[in-house]
Amino acid sequence: IRTLIKYIYYFTKHEKTKETNYIKLIKIAKDEGYINEIEFKNIENSIKFGVHLMVSTPENHVVRWLGTPADSFSFHIESSNQVISVIEKLREAEKEVGLALNPKTPLSAIEPYINEIDFVHFMTVEPGFYGGEFLEEVLDKMSDCRYFYPDKPIVVDGGVTPETAPKLAQAGANVLVSGSYVFKSNNPAKALEELKHSINV
Repeated sequence: IRTLIKYIYYFTKHEKTKETNYIKLIKIAKDEGYINEIEFKNIENSIKFGVHLMVSTPENHVVRWLGTPADSFSFHIESSNQVISVIEKLREAEKEVGLALNPKTPLSAIEPYINEIDFVHFMTVEPGFYGGEFLEEVLDKMSDCRYFYPDKPIVVDGGVTPETAPKLAQAGANVLVSGSYVFKSNNPAKALEELKHSINV
């Protein structure tokens, strides 16, 4: 399985930080991005990106994102009691749909919906802690997902570095989302190359 690396544009309420990361995104990712649901303003229509809805009750937020250039969405299984409704809204808009799991959430939580989604999104840090500690116990859960659902792509988000990336790839990850390792680096382009080299991309 070829593992790809995408890049996270982490929106904040601080315009200076946002603008700095936006410039880095353009330089590094060119036409690709990956963002969390924090804030959305003035995104270039030429940029394709996925939206990770890290919010409670995503059913109350998803509609306003459907008019954006985003082509894929993931939301947390723990955050909604209207999972099918959210999936259906995204399907009607012809978007790719994924379900995200927090580190302590069992794989069984998404089993009722596995045939309704395009990918599974694993968190390897506790949500809400940008640059949080990588939790290796998630690797076994990823391996189980790859075993039971071999055709379902795996996205992983959190603590992605050259040290952890090979482990994630071996556990079955198809897409690695790297945030703090790239954007907190003094040389983001070099950091990205180091990530690619670590998994032979």
